[in-house]
Amino acid sequence: MKWILGGLGLFACMIFGLLGLTAGINLNPQSTVKFVPNWGSLGDWVSGFGAFMAVAASFLLVRRNEAFQTEREKEKIEIEQWATDFFFSIRVLSKGLFPSTVKAAYLSSEGKGVVSLCNSLPQDLQITLPKRLECREDIQFACRIDQLSTLLENISWLQLENLNLLRIHVVTVTDEYVVPINQEIADFFLGAARGAHIAILGTDEPF
Repeated sequence: MKWILGGLGLFACMIFGLLGLTAGINLNPQSTVKFVPNWGSLGDWVSGFGAFMAVAASFLLVRRNEAFQTEREKEKIEIEQWATDFFFSIRVLSKGLFPSTVKAAYLSSEGKGVVSLCNSLPQDLQITLPKRLECREDIQFACRIDQLSTLLENISWLQLENLNLLRIHVVTVTDEYVVPINQEIADFFLGAARGAHIAILGTDEPF
């Protein structure tokens, strides 16, 4: 787009330059210059300008189509999270038109370490990664409050001051998605840990 504007600017400069030269010659009676630029017919100028604009418009359409196709093929992953009194869920949803492959999913806190979501759930609820997701397909890391002990104990090893420091990481073949856990999940983990007598925070006294 910038080069098109630059071309139009250069074209305008040439036109005004020729106009100035022609006016200077014709309006100055003392001028000894006898050469006057041959402007040609108005039709020639209109035809040339139209051809230039047609080429510029074609280029713009090609660029726009390329950008649209790139956006259309772009991977789109959405992370949903929610919790009730007895259940929590972290859902990874593919919303792009083309497949995505999830390589890893874990909880982390900067400088503290990571907790695998796959290996921290009960064996019958574990998901084998990598996993290919077609459009609108998902994987769900979820379990009941009475199945959380392994996950809570793994989080306790991070020695966090606050569970809101936790982040959910989803790694795909082409990108990485990071979101903070919401307040619902933080409260659910904290309440479940208290109920199971697990010192999940670094500030908790041992039970």
